[in-house]
Amino acid sequence: MEKVLVIGGGSWGTALCKILSDAGNPVTWYMRSARASEEFNATGSNPKYLPGCKLDTEKVHAIHSFHAHAELADVLVVAIPAAFAEQSLPLVQKERLKDKIVISAAKGMLPDKDHTLTEYLEFEWGLPSDQLFFIGGPCHAEEAAEEKRSYLTLAGNDPQTGERLAALFRNTYISCHYHSELRVVEYAAVLKNIYALGMGIAQGLGYGDNFQAVMAANAWREAERFLNRSFPYSPINLNDSACLGDLLVTCYSIHSRNRRFGTLVAAGNPIAHIIHDMQMVAEGYYAVKSFTERHGNALSEMPVVSCVYAVLYGGADPRESFRALEPRLI
Repeated sequence: MEKVLVIGGGSWGTALCKILSDAGNPVTWYMRSARASEEFNATGSNPKYLPGCKLDTEKVHAIHSFHAHAELADVLVVAIPAAFAEQSLPLVQKERLKDKIVISAAKGMLPDKDHTLTEYLEFEWGLPSDQLFFIGGPCHAEEAAEEKRSYLTLAGNDPQTGERLAALFRNTYISCHYHSELRVVEYAAVLKNIYALGMGIAQGLGYGDNFQAVMAANAWREAERFLNRSFPYSPINLNDSACLGDLLVTCYSIHSRNRRFGTLVAAGNPIAHIIHDMQMVAEGYYAVKSFTERHGNALSEMPVVSCVYAVLYGGADPRESFRALEPRLI
Protein backbone atom coordinates (compact mmCIF):
# COMPACT_ATOMS: atom_id res chain seq x y z
CA MET A 1 0.00 0.00 0.00
CA GLU A 2 1.28 3.45 -0.93
CA LYS A 3 2.20 5.83 1.88
CA VAL A 4 0.53 9.11 0.94
CA LEU A 5 1.35 12.57 2.26
CA VAL A 6 -1.07 15.39 1.37
CA ILE A 7 0.42 18.89 1.62
CA GLY A 8 -2.05 21.72 2.13
CA GLY A 9 -4.81 22.35 4.65
CA GLY A 10 -7.39 24.08 2.46
CA SER A 11 -10.65 22.80 1.01
CA TRP A 12 -9.08 20.85 -1.85
CA GLY A 13 -6.51 19.29 0.48
CA THR A 14 -9.32 18.33 2.86
CA ALA A 15 -11.37 16.77 0.07
CA LEU A 16 -8.39 14.82 -1.27
CA CYS A 17 -7.65 13.45 2.20
CA LYS A 18 -11.27 12.29 2.44
CA ILE A 19 -11.22 10.76 -1.05
CA LEU A 20 -7.94 8.92 -0.45
CA SER A 21 -8.88 7.68 3.00
CA ASP A 22 -12.37 6.58 1.90
CA ALA A 23 -10.57 4.52 -0.75
CA GLY A 24 -8.78 2.69 2.08
CA ASN A 25 -5.44 4.50 2.02
CA PRO A 26 -3.69 5.67 5.20
CA VAL A 27 -2.94 9.38 4.77
CA THR A 28 -0.59 11.77 6.52
CA TRP A 29 -1.79 15.34 6.15
CA TYR A 30 0.55 18.31 6.48
CA MET A 31 -1.22 21.45 7.68
CA ARG A 32 0.76 24.65 8.13
CA SER A 33 -1.21 25.58 11.26
CA ALA A 34 -0.34 23.61 14.39
CA ARG A 35 -3.70 24.58 15.86
CA ALA A 36 -5.60 23.30 12.80
CA SER A 37 -3.74 19.99 12.80
CA GLU A 38 -4.38 19.48 16.51
CA GLU A 39 -8.07 20.35 16.09
CA PHE A 40 -8.38 17.92 13.19
CA ASN A 41 -6.77 15.06 15.09
CA ALA A 42 -9.17 15.69 17.98
CA THR A 43 -12.37 16.15 15.96
CA GLY A 44 -11.80 14.75 12.43
CA SER A 45 -12.92 18.01 10.84
CA ASN A 46 -11.43 21.13 9.21
CA PRO A 47 -14.22 23.65 9.90
CA LYS A 48 -12.48 26.70 8.41
CA TYR A 49 -12.63 25.23 4.90
CA LEU A 50 -15.12 22.35 4.76
CA PRO A 51 -17.43 22.58 7.78
CA GLY A 52 -19.48 19.46 8.26
CA CYS A 53 -17.00 17.21 6.47
CA LYS A 54 -15.87 14.41 8.80
CA LEU A 55 -12.80 12.30 8.13
CA ASP A 56 -11.74 9.05 9.76
CA THR A 57 -8.85 9.97 12.07
CA GLU A 58 -7.79 6.33 12.17
CA LYS A 59 -6.90 6.66 8.48
CA VAL A 60 -5.90 10.35 8.32
CA HIS A 61 -3.36 11.85 10.71
CA ALA A 62 -2.55 15.57 10.59
CA ILE A 63 0.94 16.92 11.25
CA HIS A 64 2.60 20.32 11.26
CA SER A 65 6.23 19.18 11.37
CA PHE A 66 7.20 18.16 7.91
CA HIS A 67 10.49 16.55 6.97
CA ALA A 68 10.46 13.21 8.80
CA HIS A 69 7.04 12.39 7.41
CA ALA A 70 7.96 13.47 3.87
CA GLU A 71 10.90 11.12 3.95
CA LEU A 72 8.64 8.16 4.82
CA ALA A 73 6.03 8.88 2.15
CA ASP A 74 5.96 7.22 -1.27
CA VAL A 75 3.55 9.71 -2.83
CA LEU A 76 3.30 13.45 -2.15
CA VAL A 77 0.06 15.19 -3.15
CA VAL A 78 0.70 18.95 -3.32
CA ALA A 79 -2.64 20.68 -2.69
CA ILE A 80 -1.22 24.19 -2.31
CA PRO A 81 -2.50 26.92 -4.67
CA ALA A 82 0.09 27.46 -7.39
CA ALA A 83 0.24 31.16 -6.53
CA PHE A 84 1.83 30.28 -3.18
CA ALA A 85 3.63 27.05 -4.02
CA GLU A 86 7.06 28.59 -4.45
CA GLN A 87 6.84 30.07 -0.95
CA SER A 88 5.69 26.78 0.58
CA LEU A 89 7.82 24.22 -1.24
CA PRO A 90 11.09 25.12 0.55
CA LEU A 91 9.59 22.95 3.30
CA VAL A 92 10.54 20.07 1.02
CA GLN A 93 14.24 19.45 0.59
CA LYS A 94 14.91 18.63 -3.05
CA GLU A 95 17.05 15.61 -2.32
CA ARG A 96 14.18 14.04 -0.38
CA LEU A 97 12.04 14.04 -3.51
CA LYS A 98 14.55 12.08 -5.56
CA ASP A 99 12.60 8.82 -5.45
CA LYS A 100 9.14 10.20 -4.71
CA ILE A 101 6.05 10.42 -6.85
CA VAL A 102 4.70 13.99 -6.75
CA ILE A 103 1.08 14.68 -7.70
CA SER A 104 0.17 18.32 -8.22
CA ALA A 105 -3.35 19.37 -7.29
CA ALA A 106 -2.61 23.03 -8.13
CA LYS A 107 -4.72 24.39 -11.01
CA GLY A 108 -2.76 27.54 -11.69
CA MET A 109 0.67 28.98 -12.44
CA LEU A 110 3.52 30.17 -10.22
CA PRO A 111 3.49 33.98 -10.49
CA ASP A 112 7.23 34.62 -10.50
CA LYS A 113 8.05 31.71 -12.79
CA ASP A 114 5.04 31.68 -15.15
CA HIS A 115 5.14 27.89 -14.95
CA THR A 116 2.64 25.28 -13.86
CA LEU A 117 3.67 23.42 -10.72
CA THR A 118 4.86 20.30 -12.55
CA GLU A 119 6.84 22.45 -15.00
CA TYR A 120 8.47 24.17 -12.03
CA LEU A 121 9.33 20.88 -10.34
CA GLU A 122 10.77 19.47 -13.56
CA PHE A 123 12.63 22.50 -14.91
CA GLU A 124 13.65 24.27 -11.68
CA TRP A 125 13.99 21.34 -9.28
CA GLY A 126 15.15 18.72 -11.76
CA LEU A 127 12.56 16.06 -10.91
CA PRO A 128 12.17 13.39 -13.62
CA SER A 129 9.05 13.94 -15.69
CA ASP A 130 7.87 10.36 -15.18
CA GLN A 131 7.59 11.01 -11.42
CA LEU A 132 5.27 14.00 -11.89
CA PHE A 133 1.49 13.81 -12.14
CA PHE A 134 -1.49 16.14 -12.00
CA ILE A 135 -4.86 15.48 -10.35
CA GLY A 136 -7.85 17.45 -11.57
CA GLY A 137 -11.58 17.33 -12.05
CA PRO A 138 -14.29 17.86 -12.86
CA CYS A 139 -14.69 17.72 -9.09
CA HIS A 140 -15.53 20.40 -6.52
CA ALA A 141 -14.27 19.86 -2.99
CA GLU A 142 -17.69 20.65 -1.53
CA GLU A 143 -19.43 17.87 -3.47
CA ALA A 144 -16.70 15.33 -2.73
CA ALA A 145 -17.11 16.20 0.95
CA GLU A 146 -20.81 15.33 0.62
CA GLU A 147 -19.90 12.08 -1.18
CA LYS A 148 -21.76 13.13 -4.31
CA ARG A 149 -20.76 11.17 -7.42
CA SER A 150 -17.68 12.91 -8.82
CA TYR A 151 -14.91 12.33 -11.35
CA LEU A 152 -11.17 12.87 -11.15
CA THR A 153 -8.49 12.80 -13.80
CA LEU A 154 -4.90 11.80 -13.07
CA ALA A 155 -2.52 12.89 -15.83
CA GLY A 156 1.12 11.93 -16.25
CA ASN A 157 3.75 10.59 -18.62
CA ASP A 158 4.14 7.08 -17.16
CA PRO A 159 1.04 4.98 -17.92
CA GLN A 160 1.95 2.05 -15.69
CA THR A 161 2.52 4.24 -12.64
CA GLY A 162 -0.41 6.46 -13.56
CA GLU A 163 -2.88 3.59 -13.64
CA ARG A 164 -1.62 2.44 -10.24
CA LEU A 165 -1.93 5.91 -8.76
CA ALA A 166 -5.40 6.51 -10.21
CA ALA A 167 -6.61 3.49 -8.25
CA LEU A 168 -5.65 5.25 -4.99
CA PHE A 169 -8.41 7.81 -5.55
CA ARG A 170 -11.25 5.44 -6.51
CA ASN A 171 -13.96 4.81 -3.94
CA THR A 172 -17.73 4.37 -3.84
CA TYR A 173 -18.42 7.96 -4.97
CA ILE A 174 -15.26 8.86 -6.93
CA SER A 175 -14.18 7.64 -10.35
CA CYS A 176 -10.60 8.41 -11.34
CA HIS A 177 -9.24 7.91 -14.85
CA TYR A 178 -5.67 8.14 -16.10
CA HIS A 179 -4.67 10.41 -18.99
CA SER A 180 -1.26 10.27 -20.65
CA GLU A 181 -1.07 13.98 -21.51
CA LEU A 182 0.19 15.77 -18.40
CA ARG A 183 0.70 19.24 -19.83
CA VAL A 184 -2.51 19.30 -21.87
CA VAL A 185 -4.70 18.43 -18.88
CA GLU A 186 -2.75 20.79 -16.62
CA TYR A 187 -3.05 23.75 -19.01
CA ALA A 188 -6.72 23.01 -19.61
CA ALA A 189 -7.17 23.36 -15.83
CA VAL A 190 -5.33 26.69 -15.85
CA LEU A 191 -7.49 28.05 -18.66
CA LYS A 192 -10.81 26.90 -17.22
CA ASN A 193 -10.18 28.95 -14.08
CA ILE A 194 -9.51 32.04 -16.20
CA TYR A 195 -12.72 31.47 -18.15
CA ALA A 196 -14.70 30.94 -14.95
CA LEU A 197 -13.54 34.36 -13.77
CA GLY A 198 -14.87 35.80 -17.01
CA MET A 199 -18.18 34.00 -16.57
CA GLY A 200 -18.47 35.43 -13.08
CA ILE A 201 -17.86 38.95 -14.40
CA ALA A 202 -20.51 38.40 -17.07
CA GLN A 203 -22.98 37.18 -14.45
CA GLY A 204 -22.22 40.13 -12.21
CA LEU A 205 -22.76 42.57 -15.09
CA GLY A 206 -26.21 41.12 -15.71
CA TYR A 207 -25.56 39.06 -18.83
CA GLY A 208 -28.01 36.19 -19.11
CA ASP A 209 -27.77 32.50 -19.88
CA ASN A 210 -27.76 33.08 -23.65
CA PHE A 211 -24.64 35.23 -23.57
CA GLN A 212 -22.92 33.01 -21.03
CA ALA A 213 -23.53 29.92 -23.17
CA VAL A 214 -22.02 31.61 -26.21
CA MET A 215 -19.13 32.89 -24.14
CA ALA A 216 -18.42 29.39 -22.78
CA ALA A 217 -18.46 27.92 -26.29
CA ASN A 218 -16.09 30.60 -27.56
CA ALA A 219 -13.83 30.19 -24.54
CA TRP A 220 -13.48 26.48 -25.18
CA ARG A 221 -12.88 27.08 -28.89
CA GLU A 222 -9.95 29.39 -28.11
CA ALA A 223 -8.65 26.97 -25.48
CA GLU A 224 -8.72 24.14 -28.03
CA ARG A 225 -6.85 26.30 -30.53
CA PHE A 226 -4.15 27.11 -27.97
CA LEU A 227 -3.80 23.52 -26.72
CA ASN A 228 -3.70 22.02 -30.21
CA ARG A 229 -1.00 24.45 -31.33
CA SER A 230 1.03 24.13 -28.15
CA PHE A 231 0.82 20.32 -28.03
CA PRO A 232 0.32 19.30 -31.67
CA TYR A 233 1.11 15.63 -31.19
CA SER A 234 -1.22 15.06 -28.26
CA PRO A 235 -3.77 12.30 -28.85
CA ILE A 236 -6.11 13.52 -26.11
CA ASN A 237 -9.71 14.36 -26.99
CA LEU A 238 -10.15 17.87 -25.65
CA ASN A 239 -13.91 17.27 -25.35
CA ASP A 240 -13.29 14.67 -22.64
CA SER A 241 -14.61 15.42 -19.17
CA ALA A 242 -10.99 15.95 -18.05
CA CYS A 243 -10.89 19.14 -20.14
CA LEU A 244 -14.32 20.30 -21.29
CA GLY A 245 -16.15 18.86 -18.29
CA ASP A 246 -13.81 20.66 -15.90
CA LEU A 247 -14.38 23.92 -17.76
CA LEU A 248 -18.17 23.59 -17.54
CA VAL A 249 -18.35 22.82 -13.83
CA THR A 250 -15.97 25.65 -12.95
CA CYS A 251 -17.82 28.17 -15.12
CA TYR A 252 -21.31 27.34 -13.88
CA SER A 253 -21.14 25.82 -10.38
CA ILE A 254 -22.22 27.71 -7.29
CA HIS A 255 -19.11 26.23 -5.65
CA SER A 256 -16.73 27.87 -8.13
CA ARG A 257 -14.51 30.31 -6.29
CA ASN A 258 -13.27 31.74 -9.63
CA ARG A 259 -16.81 32.48 -10.77
CA ARG A 260 -17.55 34.08 -7.40
CA PHE A 261 -14.38 36.20 -7.66
CA GLY A 262 -15.56 37.46 -11.04
CA THR A 263 -19.03 38.42 -9.78
CA LEU A 264 -17.44 40.41 -6.97
CA VAL A 265 -15.18 42.21 -9.45
CA ALA A 266 -18.21 43.12 -11.58
CA ALA A 267 -19.95 44.50 -8.49
CA GLY A 268 -17.12 47.01 -8.10
CA ASN A 269 -15.35 45.47 -5.11
CA PRO A 270 -11.63 46.31 -4.93
CA ILE A 271 -9.57 43.25 -5.81
CA ALA A 272 -7.46 43.57 -2.66
CA HIS A 273 -10.66 43.37 -0.57
CA ILE A 274 -11.93 40.35 -2.50
CA ILE A 275 -8.66 38.48 -1.93
CA HIS A 276 -8.72 39.38 1.77
CA ASP A 277 -12.37 38.42 2.31
CA MET A 278 -12.42 35.15 0.36
CA GLN A 279 -11.27 32.25 2.50
CA MET A 280 -10.18 30.27 -0.55
CA VAL A 281 -7.82 31.18 -3.39
CA ALA A 282 -9.18 31.87 -6.88
CA GLU A 283 -6.34 30.44 -8.95
CA GLY A 284 -7.56 32.11 -12.14
CA TYR A 285 -6.77 35.60 -10.83
CA TYR A 286 -3.06 34.84 -10.61
CA ALA A 287 -3.03 32.47 -13.59
CA VAL A 288 -4.30 34.99 -16.14
CA LYS A 289 -1.33 37.26 -15.46
CA SER A 290 1.22 34.45 -15.68
CA PHE A 291 -0.43 32.98 -18.77
CA THR A 292 -0.46 36.37 -20.49
CA GLU A 293 3.18 37.04 -19.65
CA ARG A 294 4.29 33.65 -20.96
CA HIS A 295 1.91 33.15 -23.88
CA GLY A 296 1.12 36.72 -24.88
CA ASN A 297 1.73 35.91 -28.54
CA ALA A 298 -1.36 33.69 -28.47
CA LEU A 299 -3.73 36.34 -27.12
CA SER A 300 -4.70 37.75 -30.51
CA GLU A 301 -6.74 34.58 -30.95
CA MET A 302 -7.90 34.42 -27.32
CA PRO A 303 -10.28 37.38 -26.89
CA VAL A 304 -11.90 35.99 -23.72
CA VAL A 305 -8.56 35.60 -21.93
CA SER A 306 -7.53 39.06 -23.19
CA CYS A 307 -10.74 40.58 -21.85
CA VAL A 308 -10.33 39.01 -18.40
CA TYR A 309 -6.71 40.16 -18.24
CA ALA A 310 -7.63 43.72 -19.24
CA VAL A 311 -10.24 43.94 -16.49
CA LEU A 312 -8.12 42.41 -13.73
CA TYR A 313 -4.71 43.87 -14.55
CA GLY A 314 -5.14 46.52 -17.23
CA GLY A 315 -7.49 48.82 -15.35
CA ALA A 316 -10.21 48.35 -17.97
CA ASP A 317 -13.84 48.99 -17.07
CA PRO A 318 -15.62 45.62 -16.92
CA ARG A 319 -18.79 46.77 -18.69
CA GLU A 320 -16.95 48.49 -21.51
CA SER A 321 -14.62 45.52 -21.92
CA PHE A 322 -17.50 43.07 -22.23
CA ARG A 323 -19.33 45.31 -24.69
CA ALA A 324 -16.18 45.25 -26.81
CA LEU A 325 -16.08 41.45 -26.45
CA GLU A 326 -19.69 40.95 -27.59
CA PRO A 327 -19.11 41.30 -31.36
CA ARG A 328 -16.07 39.02 -31.22
CA LEU A 329 -18.16 36.07 -30.05
CA ILE A 330 -19.90 33.84 -32.55
